[in-house]
Amino acid sequence: MTTEQAVKIDDLIIDEQTGEILQLPEGIGEPLAWLTHKANDAIRNGKTWEGIAGMYKKALGELLNQAGVKSIKTEYGAPGWRERKNRTVRVDRLPDVIENYELDRGDLLRLLMCVSGMNVKMVDALELPDGAKEKLIDEHPPTMYVQITPVAPMPPVIESVSRP
Repeated sequence: MTTEQAVKIDDLIIDEQTGEILQLPEGIGEPLAWLTHKANDAIRNGKTWEGIAGMYKKALGELLNQAGVKSIKTEYGAPGWRERKNRTVRVDRLPDVIENYELDRGDLLRLLMCVSGMNVKMVDALELPDGAKEKLIDEHPPTMYVQITPVAPMPPVIESVSRP
């Protein structure tokens, strides 16, 4: 049996798992803008606020889903869904790759340096026979997360004037 958990941050109540907003504070105005503002505040205030920022972002994700959009601009920034690729190097497949792909000594040395560090980007950068990289790298389903792009301040107005 699972118990549903919610978190209360001041007068805001958010479902801990889904990000569904169960109660909003009164007088906040538009929820997307307010939550973006609150998440930005939490991020700026450092590590102690990370958990709170995460809950705000989870709630923002739920609101974005309800609105049927990937991102939206507010006066405080633009919250939006982002995708992160998850890939890992499979060291256990190295003997098979060495045996089945014609790797020269240089390829093998470079590959061993990359694989020993489990570095996907370094393996990607190597020039190996077709299929060798794909055999070593596992692609996992991407994870989705909400990122807030802060509003950039407007630059000052520049105009040409005659010299005094």
